[in-house]
Order: sequence, then C-alpha cells, then structure tokens
Amino acid sequence: MTRPLGGAGLRERSATAWQAVTRWLRGDNPMGLITIGMSRSDRRVWAEPVTLAGLGEVTARWLEREVTSQPGYQPGWGPDTETEPLIPVLARACRAGFVTDGSQPGVDELDRPYLGGPGPRYQQRATVEGFCDQATAERIRAAAEAAGLLVLDVVPADVWRYDYSGCVDVTRCGDTPVTSFGGRPTWRDLEVTRFAECNDTMLEVLCRAHQVTVIDPQWGRDDLLWPTLDQALDSTS
Repeated sequence: MTRPLGGAGLRERSATAWQAVTRWLRGDNPMGLITIGMSRSDRRVWAEPVTLAGLGEVTARWLEREVTSQPGYQPGWGPDTETEPLIPVLARACRAGFVTDGSQPGVDELDRPYLGGPGPRYQQRATVEGFCDQATAERIRAAAEAAGLLVLDVVPADVWRYDYSGCVDVTRCGDTPVTSFGGRPTWRDLEVTRFAECNDTMLEVLCRAHQVTVIDPQWGRDDLLWPTLDQALDSTS
C-alpha cells in the first residue's frame, strides 16, 4: 500500500514487528486472528472491491444477510436487532456511495431492564457513520445541516493513536455516557481492524476517503436523520 499523501506508507516502512503482525492478521496466515471464523468465501468477497462503490455493494449485501461476515465484526454475525428497521436505508446509502460502518436508531426508554430490575433512563441519538468521497460528503453535509443535524467530517490519519477529541456522545444511561461517535481513525486501525480483509488498493481508497458522521442532536428522535440521508444521497444519482 502506498501512502495516500506522499512519502512512505505503512507497508513501505522498514520491516517492523507491527508490519509482520499486520500482514499475518490480513491473511498471509489463513488462521490470522482477525479472520478466525470468517468463511473463505466471505474473505474472497471482501478482498475483491477496489472502489467505494464496490465496497458499498458488499456492505449492503452484508446488511441484507447475503454475506455472512463483515471485517472488524464478529464472524458469522449480521446487523444488530435494533438495526433491522434501518437496513433498507443503510443499504441504499451504501449503494449510493456512502459506505456505512456504524449506526444506531434514536431511542428513549424510561425503564429498560438492568441487572434484573428497572434501570435508569436509556437514550440514544440517531447516528450513522461511514466512508465516502468528497463530493458525497459535501452533499450529506448540506442536507444534514439544513435539517439541523450535526455533521463530523474527518480524513483518516497516518498517526499511531486514534483521535477521540472530536467525538460526540450518542448513548447515555442516566447521566452516564455509554457510546460516542466521530473519532478520527488511523490508517493502522483501517488496515488491521476495521477493513483487514480488504486488498491494498481498497485500503488506499479508504485512507483517502472522508469518514462522515451524522448525528441527530435530539435524544430519542428517530424520524429525521434517515429521510434526510435518503434525500441527500438521492441527489447524487
């Protein structure tokens, strides 16, 4: 893999222990830790795309359960139960050039069971995160901001540590934050964890891509973000 912004890329640096581990996890050893449990047929499917359009199609097929496993996710697991109602809009987004990598619906529950009894108020902000090119990122931003949604747009960095400074809390249990979205990923994170089964060309595209996160600032609301995303991506066709 060549460095997207010039200079020596991660795989072009002098041989290091991390480089060796990275290649091993990527599949030079067929029992690499990241791919344990993923079928060979699924590995081949994820190794094929070289564009965001191709990766989006495979991701849509995973959402629709035509592909059993996804990189960076428990092998053999499909989307979470709470994601089921979102699958149509997420699949459309993937096929329109926004390759979704994480999402959750808006939720507001007063008595979610916790340790055998009623728990504190549990809330989620409707959120979606994914990768796209600059033109698609600009369309998503324009539609989302016009609707009053929060947009975070970052490009993966050639640094060692994941940057969480821009994260926004999207899940809380009572007053305690549980989940946040919007961190700036590193090339290492993309190569070794989130897209480990993808080929070098696809990884280079991802390192150049925009990671766009759209968040509904209103806790529990679930009827604004998804039609807004659909509208934004309809305009790309």
